[in-house]
Amino acid sequence: MKRILIVDDDTSTTESISSFLIETGYEVKTASNGMEALEVVKEMNPDLIITDIRMPKLNGFELYIVLREMNYKKPIIFISSYDIHETKEDKFEVFAQIQKPINIFELNHFIKKALAECETAA
Repeated sequence: MKRILIVDDDTSTTESISSFLIETGYEVKTASNGMEALEVVKEMNPDLIITDIRMPKLNGFELYIVLREMNYKKPIIFISSYDIHETKEDKFEVFAQIQKPINIFELNHFIKKALAECETAA
């Protein structure tokens, strides 16, 4: 079973995405900020991370940097309610960037594609 970590300070977002992914057959953990996410990564080593960009304590960009410094090479998907093109996230090698409100079917498409590409590379 593939493991997915969802990081967002908006509990309604994490709950709705989490419910869908659990029903789809994934093991899902959630974190409300980047600091919590780092603890979950150490504990569960997720196959994919979905993270909001703007969060307290450690935002999505900072989380990305720390994860890459930890040699976490698995796919990361950024989600944001802000204009994605204004966030300068092009410099980050994320698998996908999805605008909120989340289209769960679009997200699921990117999750399947990212996990499939990860398996092929391994």
